[in-house]
Amino acid sequence: PRRSARIRPNPGSGATRLNRTTALPRAAPAESASIAALVVEDSLLVRRALRTMLLGVPAVTRIGAVGCAEDALTLLGAGPRPRYGLLIADLQLPRMGGLELLAEVRRRYAAAAPVLFVVTAASEDATVRHELAALGVAEVFGKPLSRTDFVAACSAALPSGP
Repeated sequence: PRRSARIRPNPGSGATRLNRTTALPRAAPAESASIAALVVEDSLLVRRALRTMLLGVPAVTRIGAVGCAEDALTLLGAGPRPRYGLLIADLQLPRMGGLELLAEVRRRYAAAAPVLFVVTAASEDATVRHELAALGVAEVFGKPLSRTDFVAACSAALPSGP
């Protein structure tokens, strides 16, 4: 279900190391969905924080992370279905921006597009919020993120099983 994009500001986050794709050591229960998440964030510190937060989402069993939109498009793949079911992107990225990335993901994958989340350091204006909602972005979070709110939003947006 589409909801209007809103910014959730909140202080505090954790951090651990993240490089490209990390398979998590835990196995998802048989009744749970198995989701791969891709983080697109040019700040290494924020990528680390997002990975740490995603470790708390039961449905997420694999996490990939890149620093630019072009690498994200490569990791998502060229087929009709993306390799990741959750895409978390910063709006302020080098070269291709986050908004352009999200539009390209929506164009490439249409109805099969991953669940889209956005993190941003800036308070976005009404036009940008409208564009994000039109692209089907499920949530927009302000930096720094609240671990509790982020994990809850991811868990609510992802399928939890049959």
